[in-house]
Amino acid sequence: MKSISKPIFVEAFSTEKTTIKVSFPEQTIVLKLQDELKKRFMKKGFKLSESENDSIMIKGEFVMINEGNRFLRWLLGLFGVGSTKLQIAGIIKENGQELNSFNYSRKGKMGFLGGQGKNLLMSNACGISIDIVKLFK
Repeated sequence: MKSISKPIFVEAFSTEKTTIKVSFPEQTIVLKLQDELKKRFMKKGFKLSESENDSIMIKGEFVMINEGNRFLRWLLGLFGVGSTKLQIAGIIKENGQELNSFNYSRKGKMGFLGGQGKNLLMSNACGISIDIVKLFK
């Protein structure tokens, strides 16, 4: 993608059409992804905007948020059984014109005694935020 000089606006990703299988409010993951994106863009020296006017807009939706099964992760996690799954899709726009699109998916396979699903999904959100920021120069 071309070099960016405008500020970046990160819209809260939608969960309207999301397949959700979690035992906690999914907004926890939504906010984590949004916060991580903002933090990582600022760390890379990008300016952030509070509105989409005269900025580069990142818009997306969660496709799947699934905390998996802790017992199965503990028992067979090395084989991916019971893993958490986080999948998002989105676009990057400038002045209403699409610059790029993305689709990322992450799995959380292991943690202490299988790992807490919420923590693994939070880690997945961090990993996806890194992938999105890498799209920018």
